[in-house]
Amino acid sequence: MKIDELSLDIAYLREQGYDGAAAMSGKFKGVQAIIRQIAPSDLYVHCANHCLNLALCKSPELASIRNASGTIEAAYNFFNTPKRQLCLEQYVDETLTEKHKLKMLNPTRWIERHTSVSTFFDLQLYIIQALDEISNWEDGNTASSATRLLRAIKTCEFNTSLAILNQILSYTLSLSQYLQSQNLDLIAAMKYAEEVVEVLKSLCQSADQNFSILWKEIERNAEKLDFELAISRVCGKQTKRSNAGAGDADMTVEKYFRINIFIPFLDSVLSQI
Repeated sequence: MKIDELSLDIAYLREQGYDGAAAMSGKFKGVQAIIRQIAPSDLYVHCANHCLNLALCKSPELASIRNASGTIEAAYNFFNTPKRQLCLEQYVDETLTEKHKLKMLNPTRWIERHTSVSTFFDLQLYIIQALDEISNWEDGNTASSATRLLRAIKTCEFNTSLAILNQILSYTLSLSQYLQSQNLDLIAAMKYAEEVVEVLKSLCQSADQNFSILWKEIERNAEKLDFELAISRVCGKQTKRSNAGAGDADMTVEKYFRINIFIPFLDSVLSQI
């Protein structure tokens, strides 16, 4: 064992942290239980960064957010071939030297969950240009897949969900990075997490004002990416997607997405964290 090689006495161990899998956290036969037989004073805690990752994984209960994540993953899978990746790279701005390839929405590599969204957000114009070219390739299957993906990306609902995801994850990214640092301090980590929660709460409490700022960015993207600012087709009895206020006479596109995606997603992330 590495512990033996370093001449460390496991009896002096005071804390151990893993994910919540039974093999690690099991009360009777888990790794933590076996170690505590040697070091009874050792305390097992669920890895804080794993808890954060679980919160972010469980929070996309909204169909719009879940579908946006699925589209990002589909785009990664589509461009994960040399020929298609080469097509994408020819459009990418040379100034984006660190972002020329999409990142997978990895369920275990936590920071990549954040960077996959931000990378897609920054590369979206070039993704659209590449998909537009690929949709005219002679390979029918590839061309049709590119066309379907292009249609999914150039919708108001997807772009609104993407902008919301990008904003919320930008606040949890630094916390995730800190929770994976080598010289982690428990008190400082708790304070950092509390600060992130307070920021998210302030976003929620001033949702109208904060979403209005975000909506201006979405409007600029609509002009740049050429998608229509419109509400997806809804009906009064719709149950598969958020549909609050669908029949209101004063319902605007901005208000619709604020009350159906922005506020519910913020509430969900806060409750999970």
